[in-house]
Parts: sequence; C-alpha cells; structure tokens
Amino acid sequence: MQYNQPYGKDPDTSYIDGNPPLGVEGSVIPATAIELTQREIVNLILKSQLAPTNSDPTQLARSVQVDRVNSAIDTGTLNHIVVTLDPAPVTLVEGLKVWTLVKFTNTGTTDVTCNGIVKPLLTQGLVNLPAGVIVANGIAIIVYDGTQWQLMLGTAATAGPAGRARPARQ
Repeated sequence: MQYNQPYGKDPDTSYIDGNPPLGVEGSVIPATAIELTQREIVNLILKSQLAPTNSDPTQLARSVQVDRVNSAIDTGTLNHIVVTLDPAPVTLVEGLKVWTLVKFTNTGTTDVTCNGIVKPLLTQGLVNLPAGVIVANGIAIIVYDGTQWQLMLGTAATAGPAGRARPARQ
C-alpha cells in the first residue's frame, strides 16, 4: 500500500481539517485512500482465517496475534521442509519468520523450500542441524537471515535451564 495524498495535491501532502468559520477548506479524500486501505485490512483478516465484520473493532489485532500469514504445515520429505505461505513472498527477505508444523524428525542436514525457494536450515550457531533437533509433529520457528534459514526454536527437548524451578508442593 502506498500513501494516497489529498485529491489534487502534491505527493506527501498532509491532510488537513476544514474550518468553515475561518474559510479553511478541508482536504478532499480520494476514493483510493479509503478503498485500498480497507482491502488491505480485510485481506489480512481473511488470510488469518477470520470473518470480517463491522461489529468487531479488534479483528486486525487478532489477525496479528494469529499470525497465519507466517504459518504453514510442512509438506516436504525427510530433511527437506516445504512450506507454502499465503500470500507468497516475492523473494525471501531478512527477518522473514515461519512457524511450521514439522512432518518428519530430521536425521541431519536439513533445507527449507519456502514457496519454491530452497535454502539451507542451520542452527543459530550457523552449523548444520544435528539429528533429532526438529521432531515430527512439533512446531519449529525459523527465520531467514538474508542467506539461509536459522532454527530459532526446535521441537526436541534440550538440556539446560527451562525457567525457574518451582518449589515442591507440600
């Protein structure tokens, strides 16, 4: 979406309120400023698998919470995660994140195909994944770093702190 300036004004001109007693005419809003903004918002609501309605002013916030546009079920094969995002990214950009329900437990080096673009999946230490880091039917969070995908959160249990220990109940 791009900025649609007031009708008949230069690009980047701000909208102003009218003040009839002072003879100040307000900005004329072009239809595209309203049309495209509404369609952009409704499309996110629909892609989030929610039903647009005029009775719920929190649909956009709930769409962001659901984050369906960054979520996909893995349809690949062993060590080859395949995800299809909707809408499809034109290209992979640094910071793109995907939550995926993984189909197979990896047995070693793994790659990710996102909407037809294949890139390796590495650990945050930028090394190939060891076997069993991602587990079938678990959710993995991966982020594209501009060169390859990095596994931010795998699904296998790991050694190390899992938060503050709770005292035993008496």
